[in-house]
Amino acid sequence: VNTAANNNGNMRGAGRPQQGAARGKRRRQTNIPAGAFFAAVVALAVALCAVGAYHVFSTSLDREESHLGRALRKSTTSTRTIGANVGARQVLPSDKCQLEYDRVNADRTPGLSAESIQRSRAWIGNRQRLDNLARNLTSGSDVHVVTFGGSITLGHGVAKNTTEGYVSGPYGNLLEGWLNKMYGGGDEQRHKVFNMAAHGADICALEKRINGMISDLERQGAHPDMFLLEFAVNDYQGQDHKIQVDSKTDVFFDGFQDIALCCEVVINKLLRTFPQAAIAFLEFRTGITSRKTGAFLHSGVAQHYEIPVISYAEAMFPEYFRLLSMLNASDRYTVPKGETLMPYPYGCHPCNPNGIATPFNHFRPADKHCRSMCDLVFYSGQDCDMFKSPPPGREYCHPPIFAVDAVHPSTVGHGIAKDLIAHAISGAVRDRCRNEPYADHVQPMTGWLGSPSSLKARADFVDVRDTDCFLPFCKKLQPTRKTDGFTYYSDVKATNFEKFGWIATNPAGNETIEFDVNLPNR
Repeated sequence: VNTAANNNGNMRGAGRPQQGAARGKRRRQTNIPAGAFFAAVVALAVALCAVGAYHVFSTSLDREESHLGRALRKSTTSTRTIGANVGARQVLPSDKCQLEYDRVNADRTPGLSAESIQRSRAWIGNRQRLDNLARNLTSGSDVHVVTFGGSITLGHGVAKNTTEGYVSGPYGNLLEGWLNKMYGGGDEQRHKVFNMAAHGADICALEKRINGMISDLERQGAHPDMFLLEFAVNDYQGQDHKIQVDSKTDVFFDGFQDIALCCEVVINKLLRTFPQAAIAFLEFRTGITSRKTGAFLHSGVAQHYEIPVISYAEAMFPEYFRLLSMLNASDRYTVPKGETLMPYPYGCHPCNPNGIATPFNHFRPADKHCRSMCDLVFYSGQDCDMFKSPPPGREYCHPPIFAVDAVHPSTVGHGIAKDLIAHAISGAVRDRCRNEPYADHVQPMTGWLGSPSSLKARADFVDVRDTDCFLPFCKKLQPTRKTDGFTYYSDVKATNFEKFGWIATNPAGNETIEFDVNLPNR
């Protein structure tokens, strides 16, 4: 195409009228041979394809760079890959916040997937209180964490072992070790975890004892920076002041609202008493397939008060149930020798009896050293002869997250729980490093199930005597005086386990009972 320059030096097509030129002027026509025209069309099509391919490739790169850029803020050509243990991703050396997160999580349970880590943040809630915790950690202040819960938090069945190369114990112990190792600045005793759990405790037991617990923490010199509440398993049973512990299978069971109200009372009390402390639910579940958890009744409180939820159940049990679906009842839920079905810590792997406390380290037959999937299925009410050895050529399937029974996590499970808590804490440190914005945490003006005044009143028990007994026995709590309207109830669930107390049984009221307040602490 012939072109001519206009007065401004711009090039225009010769066939287009120049500005100011006579519109009636005849245009020049150019004859192009058919072969040349076809070749030009093909060349143009190839060029358009090349441009389109470049645009698609460039757009894909732009999207990836945009996603990465939002996280990292700065770009550089030098990258490194983080191993699968932390979650495979490209990290730029200039992102010091991500590098610090990777450092403090370097000892995470081998094989724990990024997907499990992500699923564990079941409800993010408000981030301000976790930011307070992150500020204290990074400023060199000592941090105190308080764990409330039942026998899981106590570490039932788990050996407390800190030998070189092998550490086991409740998740609270492991969390304390992690805090001091990663944020202690060389002081192994700077940060502390106060374990305030009790066997069989549910959230209603804590509601009645919350004032006493807080007083006990004050006597120990604690200044709580974080509370972890582990009650999902026991809240589904509702064990406080029950004549007999139930084995429920429905979600909205009788007493659901009562336990949810207890949960709201506890959260309301902690928020008012410790306005700067982080609070989070830590939700477990059991290997008994028919048994739900109390996590659902916690969720309403968590959402109303913007309390984060860290879920061990969401992190680990999708793979646990997938593993169960891969096993056969005809083989007694065993696997061919050497077969794992899924990578550690999700599949079938040799157990480590060193992580089991000595009183609980007894299994039948003699070649079994941890609970097998057959045991867990049997506890779920299904048929499996757990006292038989595996068929020839096969071996037990030991899910690493269980060891002593179908309820309490193994030392591997406790280690994973520590990892999930560490992820939440170090994630808050990373957010603070990046100056991520957050909204101020403000308590709602209304309650969820109870009014603010009733929630406050329900937490004002002056004194509650703990009557739970578990290895060794405790003496009965005898009143010094009572009327006939109080009745003694004892809940004997298993050998050496008893919950007992005096319950008012006269609906008309006007009954009295008296105890010696100078009873020694057990």
